[in-house]
Amino acid sequence: LFPTAPSQPRMAVSTDLLTFYHALFKHSCNAIHALAHILKTHYACRGFLMTNADV
Repeated sequence: LFPTAPSQPRMAVSTDLLTFYHALFKHSCNAIHALAHILKTHYACRGFLMTNADV
């Protein structure tokens, strides 16, 4: 977790969530395609691979 303040932090943000948002903004030129791409990439990095596009 990443603290939100340098001293006496009251909240923390998951670094996985920050990585997800960074990748989302990196691919955000076309919103729906960016979301689909980053979700596929996000799940693939965690071992959930799509086996067939015809779902």
